[in-house]
Amino acid sequence: MLYRDADCLYGPLSPYLNAALFKCFGTGLMVLVAANLAVFAAILAVIYRLCRRAWGAVAAALAGIAFVAVFGFSQYVKVANYNYVTPYAHQTTHGMLVCLLLLAGLVRWLDDATPRRSLLVGLLLGLTAVLKPEFMLAGGLVTIAAGLIRWRHRGGLSARAHRSGDRRRGLADVALHRLFRRTPALEGSRGLGVPELVQSDNQFVKRKDATRISRP
Repeated sequence: MLYRDADCLYGPLSPYLNAALFKCFGTGLMVLVAANLAVFAAILAVIYRLCRRAWGAVAAALAGIAFVAVFGFSQYVKVANYNYVTPYAHQTTHGMLVCLLLLAGLVRWLDDATPRRSLLVGLLLGLTAVLKPEFMLAGGLVTIAAGLIRWRHRGGLSARAHRSGDRRRGLADVALHRLFRRTPALEGSRGLGVPELVQSDNQFVKRKDATRISRP
């Protein structure tokens, strides 16, 4: 039994998954290599999809090429176990995949926070707890960030900043809007876009200055 008959520094998900692979396909290193290649392909697909959503197809292709060339099959030390084919700990590759899937799920959750998507995000976040601590930390931070972004945009982008004429708060809203500009939920309330926000803010200042000048 794991942790009683065999030592393990990290969570139990990866050892039990590898044990299931051995039971289905037989024991052998090539079984793990094939499974790791499938995990690597899934990671590459999620990276491409996230980068394409954020920056377009060209940037996504360049990101995928860089990921394969630099990280996929690299051997920068004497021991060849710091890559995605024969990793030193399968919790590392599995954790990377789970965190990327969590990020993709949170993007969809920001589109529309349905119960099914909320359940999926919670399941993926829970899986990080049985892998490695750093992935649990990363998953928790990105989930908190997504929750704050959704709470911040619930009432419409820059509504308070536009009413109060606070430029510093408006610039922060512009940055968030540009970062998640492809998320329909954040634009569902017909919030101000970047050009409209700047133009409306400038018009507000001009009207305010004109009012001061017209006073006796």
